[in-house]
Amino acid sequence: MAPDRKIALAAAIIGSGADEPDECDEMKPVAILFDLDDTLTDRRGSLRRCVPFFYERFPSGLGDVTPDAFFNMLCRVDDGGYRDRTEMFAEIIAGLTWRDAPLPRVLADLWIAEFPRFAHPREGCVDTLACLKAEGLRLGLVTNGINSMQRSKIRCMGCEDYFEVVVTSESARCFKPDPRIFQAALDALDVRADQTWFVGDHPINDMDGARRAGMKSVWVDRAFPWPHGLPCADYQIHDLHELLPILFEP
Repeated sequence: MAPDRKIALAAAIIGSGADEPDECDEMKPVAILFDLDDTLTDRRGSLRRCVPFFYERFPSGLGDVTPDAFFNMLCRVDDGGYRDRTEMFAEIIAGLTWRDAPLPRVLADLWIAEFPRFAHPREGCVDTLACLKAEGLRLGLVTNGINSMQRSKIRCMGCEDYFEVVVTSESARCFKPDPRIFQAALDALDVRADQTWFVGDHPINDMDGARRAGMKSVWVDRAFPWPHGLPCADYQIHDLHELLPILFEP
């Protein structure tokens, strides 16, 4: 962010408690819901951090592979977190030379138990959440995933206390982009869809799902191209801190 924009943002935030009404107040959200993986987390950074764990745990399978090569393989088979874990590790096992190969299901279970502690927040994640919380916005998380795994990620990233509500596909019994999972978060916060924005990186699961649920959408344009013919998001950002000027600058 350019210095003059930082100054404007700081001024807007500092002055947010003034008595004069803000013409933009009626268009500002009461609550903001976030996606987790590759929106608040740095997926590649998290994968990079877990590489040494695999070398410690499975030296017989990885001894002849360089850490960079294994990292690249991990990124490829992970497919941005959308790959079935058992299929993912079956491919890793098949692609390496093992003296005593573990079963794919064993690696998948280990992944669920251990990967969350390597979760790495995107640059500006914690500061942005802290700023939003300080400004009185109510925050929630809507994520496809297992309760224990997703909650462990935000706890390890130091973000847990910022969220009033965490709704996973496991707890909602449906997956994004199903509007019901978004509505579950709205109901838990007791806010309306038209009072709420959703921030996410996936054009269909996050942006189209939020739109169908009646929320404004903020697209973090990181990994996924925008599909032809899909209605545009309301806002587009590349880094999380870019959300703040949208909210607080005139």
